[in-house]
Amino acid sequence: MRIIIIIISIVTLLVSNYFNAQSWQELPNIVGPIYASCSSGDKIIASTQTNVLITENNGVSWDTLPIYPCLSFHNYSDTLFATSYDIIYKSADSGQTWISSTILNGNSFVKTFFLKDNVYFVSDPSGGIKKSLDFGNSWISTGGWQGPCTDIIESGNSMFSSFSNSGYFQRSNDDGNSWFSASGQGIKIGGSWPNISQLTTLCNNVIVAGVNMPFNNGVYEGVYFSSNNGDNWERRVDSLPDSTVNSVVSINDLLFIATQSKGIYYSYDVGHTWNELNNNLTDSSVNKLYINNDVIYASTSTSLFYLDINTLTPNPVYILDTNITQEGIILTSSDSNSTYQWLDCNNLYTAIVNDTNKTFEANTNGEYALEISRYGCIDTTTCHIINSVNILESHFSQTPTVYPNPTSEKVIILVNNSFKLVNVKVFNIYGRLISSTSHSDSKIEINLKGSPGIYFINIQSDENNIYKTKVIKQ
Repeated sequence: MRIIIIIISIVTLLVSNYFNAQSWQELPNIVGPIYASCSSGDKIIASTQTNVLITENNGVSWDTLPIYPCLSFHNYSDTLFATSYDIIYKSADSGQTWISSTILNGNSFVKTFFLKDNVYFVSDPSGGIKKSLDFGNSWISTGGWQGPCTDIIESGNSMFSSFSNSGYFQRSNDDGNSWFSASGQGIKIGGSWPNISQLTTLCNNVIVAGVNMPFNNGVYEGVYFSSNNGDNWERRVDSLPDSTVNSVVSINDLLFIATQSKGIYYSYDVGHTWNELNNNLTDSSVNKLYINNDVIYASTSTSLFYLDINTLTPNPVYILDTNITQEGIILTSSDSNSTYQWLDCNNLYTAIVNDTNKTFEANTNGEYALEISRYGCIDTTTCHIINSVNILESHFSQTPTVYPNPTSEKVIILVNNSFKLVNVKVFNIYGRLISSTSHSDSKIEINLKGSPGIYFINIQSDENNIYKTKVIKQ
């Protein structure tokens, strides 16, 4: 009986630790609704309906900051920005002190902020997007759609913006100087466009949009994904409950969404499957999510919660594995279950015809990379050098380099300069000796003066190191 009790206790402890590992912790001594939150260093900042509060001791005590309530916080290289009622705030000391960058001529909250190359971009309370070239002292309109802008992000070489009350989605290819609508103008459901609450990116090329209103035939639309700069969108909500999506954030290709009434969910496969993340989250009405240093914060209608992302089970994984193993002239991808295309790095990353497996065997010396794609995500590995194609025999401690191969006539041979003398013999495909020369330099040039075809080059050092390779003359 005692053994059974001990076993039950151990199992109970393990189960408890499993759930605690991915449980939300509530910050004490703060009352919602919490509009937005952020963290910097050891400080946590939260905006309530009436005040902006800061704590340095994980909520044991809070101080009130002398700024208006904020709708969003943004962290750029340890400089914090906050959007408020017609105001942009800036802090360079982790939120301890703030300065007002500007007062916009609007009549409502500034919903979002974006920084690119020292240029400020904000949602104009009166509609559209404005930018400042002088750190917020003056503002100019960037044109584009004049509806209420909800978010501005960057993906690849473009900037993107989303809007509420219209569902429009726009793109800029000139660093935000001008904007145009993507094909289809945005996320269109039936004959209308829903409100886009927030944007984020995955895999450097997939744009994610959280949609809150309206719902279609009684069903909330949830989350949409685009892998072609917003020209087309795909709704992925399998296993997600019907609810307004208020916030979407991502880190290391791990995606989190906050809903109006069903709590928080996350996906590690670009929205194809969703996992509930509501353990110890006592308020399922979540206004905003914020991530910093692998900690995610959830601002809810009653309190502020946080969770260490590294405690998620299963542990978050990168969607695409760009690691490559090399054995001689064979390259193998460590990724699984993706689509593959090998590329020639020395030819402007041109796709190599019919080389679409995870393993690649080079037939020509050069540099090669692999493009991996899955779920709309695309990534490319670093280039890997292969210089041992056509080597028939090698007994050099440092393998000689022979290039170009194929060649029109000239062949360059690089050998270790520690040798006093190196003999180079050239044979044609029939085994006839074409030339035999001796060299004392580490860089040797020879000419294949015969007709096009296959030639064999034998290199022998004065220490009897032997190297044999095959060269093709075109």
